Amino acid sequence: MKKKILLILLSFIFFSANLAVRAGEGTGVGLSLGVPTGLNFKPWLTPQMAMNVNFGLNPLNKWTYMNLDVLYHLKIFYRAPLYTGAGIKFEINGNSKRTDNINAGLRLIAGDELFFGSSFSIYLEGAYIFQFLPFTLNPGWNAVFGIRYYLSKS
Repeated sequence: MKKKILLILLSFIFFSANLAVRAGEGTGVGLSLGVPTGLNFKPWLTPQMAMNVNFGLNPLNKWTYMNLDVLYHLKIFYRAPLYTGAGIKFEINGNSKRTDNINAGLRLIAGDELFFGSSFSIYLEGAYIFQFLPFTLNPGWNAVFGIRYYLSKS
């Protein structure tokens, strides 16, 4: 199961990188600290739209965490574009003794990314979570800080 998830994730990353190079903005690869703590991939689709993929662990409950977001960048500031977007998140618990092994929810995101030159950036984002699996009326928050290196950027 884990090998299939990894294969799907790697295929998505390579496909996204190909789209982003054609869009002329590059693909960011980095590390995130928060929820989740792990790897981050940000392929640009247009000069103002990007995808955001995080894969790692939720340090609060030690579950495997993945989210896929679509971001829209408001280029108000040249070096630090604000962004907003929406996406989905999944958490999987590898402990087979539990019955609630999967969490899923809708994410509403806001963040800021500060670029250093054309290759490096740091970012801070927060996400409001509406959990739909298992369903709960108690929404939650995620926050993450990270760094990215852009593989190819015009």
